[in-house]
Amino acid sequence: MTLLHFIIFILIEFLFIQYLIRNTIFNDRKIAIFTSILFYVLIVSYTLYLKYKYQTELDKFDLNNDGFFNGNEINNEQKKAMRNVISDTGRNFAPITAILYSIVHYFILKMILTAFNISKNKTN
Repeated sequence: MTLLHFIIFILIEFLFIQYLIRNTIFNDRKIAIFTSILFYVLIVSYTLYLKYKYQTELDKFDLNNDGFFNGNEINNEQKKAMRNVISDTGRNFAPITAILYSIVHYFILKMILTAFNISKNKTN
């Protein structure tokens, strides 16, 4: 995920949390759980998208659609596409690492929401 995607996600998440705080009866814990689940789904769906994208790019080089690459189908671009497809360790472990990132996301968001509510209660 690029930095731009991450920043856009954080901004959308911030607006979504503001909406949940103002218009629902969710407490801090439920909001943090809900957004952490969305964060997990985003990471896993993005890796599935990349897997499909890389496979589609590689399939463009298989001119006779037999699943194998012959002499005239192999070139530098095909080798790069093949490297993208076979270098998939990170994509294979994405569901597991996404759980860890989501847990960290939950705790950070929970602390921020709790601090926000404590300061909000002190001013009222």
